Amino acid sequence: MYWLTPFHYLLEALLGTVVHGVPIQCDSSEVARFSPPPGETCESYTQGYIAQMGGYVTTAGNGLCELCQFANGDQYAASFNVFYSHKWRNWGLLWAYNGFNFFVVFLLTWLYLGGYRKVSRTLRLKYLNPKKAKALKRLGKSGETSSEG
Repeated sequence: MYWLTPFHYLLEALLGTVVHGVPIQCDSSEVARFSPPPGETCESYTQGYIAQMGGYVTTAGNGLCELCQFANGDQYAASFNVFYSHKWRNWGLLWAYNGFNFFVVFLLTWLYLGGYRKVSRTLRLKYLNPKKAKALKRLGKSGETSSEG
């Protein structure tokens, strides 16, 4: 149901647009602290990890590396599958969902308020009860005034 609800696409479009490009500054309680291997700096040690996973690293005053998991809002939103690049896809899906709902309401209203009843009666007389249809035709009745149960 997660992929069928339009609220998912609305939320992804809005959240992806709001957090796009917003820089993130981690609090001291949100960083991972570790010591770099001897002879390496924090930046050189974490360069491959940051290139693949995102985030940023700083060197604290005591020589420990402080790694923040996210560097910007896009990386944070990607952690729960919200992407800025999906904004036009989501916009189109919302229009498709609304168009489908409008069509279904229009069709069901037409079927309920008369279109179906007239067509249905004609089809019932013609195909389901051909003897009665022939008798009505001989009498000159259109089938709309016949009494059926």
